Amino acid sequence: NTERILWMKTAHFKITELGRRVSKSDETSIQELFKGWERFGCFESRTFPLFVKCGGRMLVARDKRDAIIGTVSLSPGIKPTWPWNGEVGFVRVKDCLKSQGIGRALMNEVEALAIKLLYSQVCLNSSREARGFYERLGYKLVKGNRYQKQLK
Repeated sequence: NTERILWMKTAHFKITELGRRVSKSDETSIQELFKGWERFGCFESRTFPLFVKCGGRMLVARDKRDAIIGTVSLSPGIKPTWPWNGEVGFVRVKDCLKSQGIGRALMNEVEALAIKLLYSQVCLNSSREARGFYERLGYKLVKGNRYQKQLK
């Protein structure tokens, strides 16, 4: 597991990768982050080991008290014929901590991980509200709410 401590604007946090097992408190924290967003999928600790076994990775931002304040996941592309080979998902930052660099830091870390895994492109689905965020990070609209980014 890797751990990076970051200071962004007023937020002091660290980014870590979740292991195969997820504690009940971490699961509750992640589910709390996604309250109201269930239509986009939900996080369950019982299925998380399968996600990891299939190549999925999840990074979390933690505050000084070690509480989860943001998440992002990376999984292998599903179809070998797709032009990207990394799928970014579960991007979320606690509402009261938005615009403090946490989301950008999570995205930078997940893109660095994708490069380390030799992914050439990543893609994601975006809500209407988050489109500007992803566009500022260099993601290009492909179709509908689907964005992709060429990695270096």
